[in-house]
Amino acid sequence: MMRALLFALWLGVAALAASPASTPAQTVTETPRAPEPTPYYPPDTVPDEAAATAAKLAAIAKSFAESDESETLAARIARQIASSEKLISEPLTGDLSQPSLQRLRSVRDALLREKRALEKEAAGLEAALAYDKEALQELDTLRTKWRATLEHARASHAPEAIALRAEETLAQLATTYKRLKKRYDATLTLYDRLTGQTRRIQQAVERVEEALARRGTELFALDAPNLFATLREEGFHPLTYAKNLYGAGRYILEQARLFFAANLAGLYGHLLATLLLGLTLLYLHLKKGRGRYTYDENDKRAKEATLFIDHPFAATIVVAALASPLFYPDRPTPVGELFALLALGAVLFIVRPALNGPVRLFIYTLSLLFALTILQNHLPAVDATVRVGWLAMALVLLAVSGWLARPGGALADRHVEPRLAIFLRLTPLIPLLALLSAAANLLGAVNLALKLLSALVTSLLLLILFMVLARIFRGLVAMLVRHRARESHRLVRQEAERIENYLVFLIDTGLLLYWGYLVLKQFDLLFFVEEWWRHLMAHSWQIGRVTVSLGALVDFLLVLALTWFLTRLVTVLLELELFSRYRFPRGVPAAIQMIVRYLIITVGVVFALTVLGVRLTDLSLIAGALGVGIGFGLRNIMANFVSGLLLVFERPVQQGDVVQVGQVFGDVQKIGVRATTIKTYDGSEVIVPNADFITKEVTNWTLSSKSRRVKLTYRVAPGAHPRQVIALIGEAIEKIDGIRSDPAPKILFDGFGDYYLEFVVYFWVDERVLDIKSEAGIAIFKALESAGIRMPTPHSTVQYENITGEKP
Repeated sequence: MMRALLFALWLGVAALAASPASTPAQTVTETPRAPEPTPYYPPDTVPDEAAATAAKLAAIAKSFAESDESETLAARIARQIASSEKLISEPLTGDLSQPSLQRLRSVRDALLREKRALEKEAAGLEAALAYDKEALQELDTLRTKWRATLEHARASHAPEAIALRAEETLAQLATTYKRLKKRYDATLTLYDRLTGQTRRIQQAVERVEEALARRGTELFALDAPNLFATLREEGFHPLTYAKNLYGAGRYILEQARLFFAANLAGLYGHLLATLLLGLTLLYLHLKKGRGRYTYDENDKRAKEATLFIDHPFAATIVVAALASPLFYPDRPTPVGELFALLALGAVLFIVRPALNGPVRLFIYTLSLLFALTILQNHLPAVDATVRVGWLAMALVLLAVSGWLARPGGALADRHVEPRLAIFLRLTPLIPLLALLSAAANLLGAVNLALKLLSALVTSLLLLILFMVLARIFRGLVAMLVRHRARESHRLVRQEAERIENYLVFLIDTGLLLYWGYLVLKQFDLLFFVEEWWRHLMAHSWQIGRVTVSLGALVDFLLVLALTWFLTRLVTVLLELELFSRYRFPRGVPAAIQMIVRYLIITVGVVFALTVLGVRLTDLSLIAGALGVGIGFGLRNIMANFVSGLLLVFERPVQQGDVVQVGQVFGDVQKIGVRATTIKTYDGSEVIVPNADFITKEVTNWTLSSKSRRVKLTYRVAPGAHPRQVIALIGEAIEKIDGIRSDPAPKILFDGFGDYYLEFVVYFWVDERVLDIKSEAGIAIFKALESAGIRMPTPHSTVQYENITGEKP
């Protein structure tokens, strides 16, 4: 072992000695790289580059002219911040357990609007900062380059004009840079203030939402002492209460004034639309006064349509108030309440003549309670006096509604139209909810009391408003459909009533659903209903590779229903607006309707399957399976379908033609997907497969023209002169309506018989073939009879033979 180690050591020393001597390590020192020279403009390009730089500076100077001055911008933002500071002072420092729920919601909405306004302003400032920052960087680069250009010009002894141009450009760059940097710093300061205020507003919004959530969970809790204890502690101050109501009214008007002052564009558009609407209704009112619009006194729908026309100014206010969300999508709550009061007053003026005494009292009471509800919701706190006001309102509603809902009362009438019967059955709930509100107020459940009463009053007034709108819309639809039906050729006159009923159903259903949505929102039940609906629609099943949820199934059915409705609507609109106004070749309208109908159905079914979760690849598999099925068992159906398409496009047979297919003879009533309906002249309807019109011989008597030739054979007794008979027959048929003069009728002498002379009459008719043929025969008979020409009488000679040979 020792010998092996020594041998390995000796080999290592020998190898080290045999290797060449290594050079000493050299220290590598990197030579520092010379800084890259600053780019500069060559002297011969200085004039052009100076002009280009001047153009850039002019563009920046133009941005100074187009933008607001810093003082003006700072003043506007300062006003916005001060306005928002007033709003956030109460949520951030006040006690949020005292204000009403409506007051809290109003504060939250105002904060969110102020936040959106500040964010919009901040977005503009952010864009300005980005522009200024980029411009500053570009100016800094240009300054560096022009300094280098000036140094190079002096070092290279360039002409003095070049150096002066460089110095002048540098001076302009310095001035613009300084001004732009000042604007950038001011904008950055304003942006910082805006973002900080936005964060404070967000904190206030979160605090208000927490208070709303807490108050919502405490809706059924006793959140205050009972009313009697509160009165003993705080006392009753009616004058202060009246002053607070007056202050709430002024607050609503002031908020509306500020909002309109900040949204002048929307206000001008709203006023212009209102003016145009008012002039239109006034024009209709004047036309009605001149007797241009007449209707049957027993026609309720047409009579209801004139409610708007009879009161054009009030109707203008109603429509303008209801259309306000289109012009002010972010309107504050006070503005919406102001428009609601305006619409309510106008509606009361319109329907006042149609109301009887008790119902009028009920609606006026509801209107007064609604106005008080709006004012009390804007009071700063719900003290004892305010609670007494809410209690008085609940008792008034309880007394009036209970009196009207009693047996024999105005709201207990069951002899009303079906649309109102369901609401009248719910009338006992009105006094019940009013009683619950009063009891909750007395016991100390203030939030519950206020919520029940305000939601009940608002829901009832919305119901009355929607009922009035439904009546007006139903009447307008009736007038429109009936007016267009008189102008239509065929279909709308036949189906005007059904079209009218469809549109009325859509109007009533839409208004009913929207009213239900608003009621749920008023009672704060919308969230729970949405959650329940979301959980219900989330239920799903696995069918193969496709997951089908209940929500997708509902969407599938809705798409199919919408497809069916669009199919009917487009069919009616084509007939109403296109086919009734313009002339088309015979059969073209039916072809267009069929193509459009099939196109809508195909698109609707594909979209419905997509909504259901069926992919297009799955549809290709279904199409393949259908192809196999068609090849084996459905080829006859497919042949009839394709034949129907050929009939539509080629039009050898059209709706209304007189055809003969085999033993079937009659008028074509309908060309369907699979078969064609032919109505024979004995009243039966024969269903003929479409393939028979393609594969069999078909006689179309009216393909190119509706004219048909009629052949009538007539016989007279011998002895009459044929020319006289021809003249008499010609005179007789000339007097018959429906026989065409071109081509002219032709009467021919056809020959002799054993006991008669035979004549053949040919004439052409466009319609009523059998009737005209009968009339022609009768007219010829009368003409010949008057001329003394007898009808032939068959006679024969009988000869007897004596077969036996005996004498007679």
